[in-house]
Amino acid sequence: GPGGLGGAAGAVATLLGAAPAAAKAAGRVNVSVPGCPALEIASPFRLEGCPGGRGDGDWIAVAVTHRLEPGRGFITRATGVPA
Repeated sequence: GPGGLGGAAGAVATLLGAAPAAAKAAGRVNVSVPGCPALEIASPFRLEGCPGGRGDGDWIAVAVTHRLEPGRGFITRATGVPA
């Protein structure tokens, strides 16, 4: 799958593409997606289809949190740096 994650994580990498992201030039992205327990620190992931192409590319997760949020359900938030 994208970023070599495969399985559920590969599916989330596709979902990440729909999330807002900062420009790669800034050196990091922050994403929030429906929960993905397979995404963890050091996981590679790919962003595709970001608005204006900002953030598209390959990233490595350097911070990941998984939580249940009232009204939103299971959410994964991740910060990535260029791969």
